[in-house]
Amino acid sequence: KRITPASIVDDTPVTIRLPDNKIWSPKNSDGKFRGPIRIREALGASRNVVAVKLIEDLGHEAVGGFAKRMGVKTALVKGPTMALGSSSLKLLEMVNAYATIAAQGEYGEPRFITKIESMNGEVETFPSSAQPVLAPEVAYLITDVMQAVTGGYTDSQGTRRQGTGAIVKKLGHPVAGKTGTSNAERDAWFIGFSPYYV
Repeated sequence: KRITPASIVDDTPVTIRLPDNKIWSPKNSDGKFRGPIRIREALGASRNVVAVKLIEDLGHEAVGGFAKRMGVKTALVKGPTMALGSSSLKLLEMVNAYATIAAQGEYGEPRFITKIESMNGEVETFPSSAQPVLAPEVAYLITDVMQAVTGGYTDSQGTRRQGTGAIVKKLGHPVAGKTGTSNAERDAWFIGFSPYYV
């Protein structure tokens, strides 16, 4: 299935039967629904219902496979709740997945030491190797859409709005990222990247 930043998804109520036969109706953090909106607005405004609908549409296996290609090694919770972060991932995995997007789709194992230099001037380097796991144009579009979180977006009514991570604009340079909260708002997260840092 092809999804672009301009694809329209309904931010409307949905009821889903979970694998344990329980019924689940995901909600947005503001308790409201915006109706048909573009992916850019959905990500910029962190619309939970749209994320769940996309996971259901794309399929849990496809999304899990994508995450694995991006460096996520932790087993993901299978089901629609994976759209809202129900899997407990290691921060290093998340940072490396974001670094893959920032590196135009090139994945490399994390490195903590790149060079050791002795007092005698002897140098040992630890080169990295990267492999393409995502087409550069896809990485570009993901980065562009993630800038709606920090730089804002124009909603379906034509109104300019701030994204959920607008505060990072104070850094003074472009940043792409995503905000998120855990159940019962125990944690509030922002992970983002610039051309140089994740």
